[in-house]
Amino acid sequence: MTNPQGTAWETEIVNRAKAKSIPAIRLVKQGQKDEADVLLGGTWDNWNIPVLIWKRIVKSKGKNRQPLGERYVVVLGLDDFIDLMAELNEMGWPSIWVQAKWAEQISVTKVLKGLRDWLSARLETT
Repeated sequence: MTNPQGTAWETEIVNRAKAKSIPAIRLVKQGQKDEADVLLGGTWDNWNIPVLIWKRIVKSKGKNRQPLGERYVVVLGLDDFIDLMAELNEMGWPSIWVQAKWAEQISVTKVLKGLRDWLSARLETT
């Protein structure tokens, strides 16, 4: 049985990608552990990148499913990220501001929101 909220989230990811002219499809579930939900199409057949796109929800003040920090986050492996940045750098890729954390437990969405706020304030003053 599918999770209606998960299904809606997968559809939202596909729709957002298509709105930016990125080929995207929802994948039919095969019942395999850790299988992908969405495929964002590319033209490099020899380079496939596993990515987690996360919509943060927490219980807060008696209400379910409230955002904490940055609501939408993308997580990918460091080596894939560095390889991707190396390829995109050839095309004049924008600056990437990184906050490196080393912790046993962390609210990724909260840290990212703080970094986004810091960067916005920094860029306003320059």
